[in-house]
Amino acid sequence: MPYAIERFQVETQRLYGVLNQRLGCSPWLGGDHYSIADIAAWPWVNCHVRQRIDLANYPAVHNWYERIKQRPATAEAMLKNSALLTPCSPVALCCMIAGLTPRRKPAMSQPDAIIRIKNLRLRTFIGIKEEEIANRQDVVVNVAIHYPADKARDSEDINDALNYRTITKRIISHLENGRFSLLEKLTQDVLNIACEHHWVTYAEVEIDKLHALRYADSVSMTMSWRR
Repeated sequence: MPYAIERFQVETQRLYGVLNQRLGCSPWLGGDHYSIADIAAWPWVNCHVRQRIDLANYPAVHNWYERIKQRPATAEAMLKNSALLTPCSPVALCCMIAGLTPRRKPAMSQPDAIIRIKNLRLRTFIGIKEEEIANRQDVVVNVAIHYPADKARDSEDINDALNYRTITKRIISHLENGRFSLLEKLTQDVLNIACEHHWVTYAEVEIDKLHALRYADSVSMTMSWRR
């Protein structure tokens, strides 16, 4: 980076020298009259503070620069864009020319809040056997929902928080009023409810179908979603 900065400064000084030579021969870049050439070049010279250029070393450029600066349209533009004259470091200048953003320390941020709905015990129609189609089966639902609770951390307003009670009621209603052949479909439906709100960044659902196998406590299905 030091080499690039040095090359940039040397080349900038060379260009100012060429510009100074030209303006020493005529009052304007295009000749005797103010033209688009002056309009196009002036904003670049206007960055001379950022470029670490002392216009006193280039008298013809300095005289040309001040004449354009006094024009009413230029003066009005300068009032609206005074930040253009703020000095900056050579590194920041090179990054600006290259279209890059200088690296900064990352801002301190808190990780997402996590809502966990644990061991929600429900009964629903799930399965393909005759007894499963005819009778409700026991399932246990576990849900994890991640969301940035920045507003809720600093307030007591329920509108700033994700309402886990509403989410849970929707899950209960969906299972109690639904019929499912596959555990995959049931799990995906619950996941869709869990990640529906636009604040949610990540959601995970695990559903256990109890007594699905003779020698096992349950068979479970886990699915996740990330924004």
